Amino acid sequence: MVRHEKYRGIPEQHLRAVADTILAYQFPSGGWSKNRHWEMSQLTAEEWAERAALRHDIATSGVGSNIDNGATTSEMLYLCRMYRTTGNEAYRDAVMRGIDFLLSMQYDNGGWPQFWPSRPAGYDGVEPYADFITFNDDAMVRVMRLLWLVADDRAPYDVLHASDSLRDRCRDAFNRGVRCILDCQIRKNGELTVWCQQYNQKTLAPEHARAYELPSFTGCGETCSILDLLMDLPDPSDEVVKSVSSAVKWLEKHALRDLRVERFVNDDGERDYRVVKSAGAPLLWARFYDLDSELPFYCGRDGIKRADVGEIEYERRTGYGWLSTGPADVIKRYYKWSRRH
Repeated sequence: MVRHEKYRGIPEQHLRAVADTILAYQFPSGGWSKNRHWEMSQLTAEEWAERAALRHDIATSGVGSNIDNGATTSEMLYLCRMYRTTGNEAYRDAVMRGIDFLLSMQYDNGGWPQFWPSRPAGYDGVEPYADFITFNDDAMVRVMRLLWLVADDRAPYDVLHASDSLRDRCRDAFNRGVRCILDCQIRKNGELTVWCQQYNQKTLAPEHARAYELPSFTGCGETCSILDLLMDLPDPSDEVVKSVSSAVKWLEKHALRDLRVERFVNDDGERDYRVVKSAGAPLLWARFYDLDSELPFYCGRDGIKRADVGEIEYERRTGYGWLSTGPADVIKRYYKWSRRH
């Protein structure tokens, strides 16, 4: 058994049990649900039977799989590595169904929704943003990177020996994804800026997701992941170069200077933080900036914009990434990249 280095020291029986559990949770659509901790998951006989019944219910109800929080792409990666390790064709077949799922869920405009198939109106638990094109938490970028690896027959997906036609489909899907990214870049006063977390799948307008996720410019994770992807393109077009340089210019302009995040224990004995003045501190960026004023804002579950992260409730303040120094690394990379383009 040739192991991926990540799994060294883990008993073979456990690795296979996890893979088999992942197989059991694959939906008929070819995808998976999110937020499952597979390394700890092994099903009993009773749970296997319950899962089989649930699969039938899902197949007839139209409930969609999703790509949020690494769902589907993470399972495909694990199964692909296990196929290389074990040669079990069931793992390869599951990955191939996953690829078909990712290709099938792409919109004609090149975007990917968070959930697919679209869940029926009135179905309990359907989020209003389920069908939006989703950059949030790198959902779309993660899918594109996976399809890019398949298209170019690169590890770990080279072990699949995908047909030329499937690789062409993956390459076309990736290219249409790049087109969607460029089309979604927000223009302000005629100038290209950055991106929002989610977009209307028909109009490509920035959209509202959860109560605290309002239409906005995103100054942290999503924009940075998009820029990293665009800068990874081997032969970027003039349009891509302009897109990247415009976004970096916006990020530089909207950095928060002379501020830092200070950690402390609050009066309730809980870990907390606040933003304090600190001359010369590393640059910070807010997660959200207002689409009109371009000022940073923070938002609790009441959906009201606040100017100070300390004004929103503790649960949302500490349970969400509101501020980051991450764009500094992307900007640094950009200046090396720009010398070649």
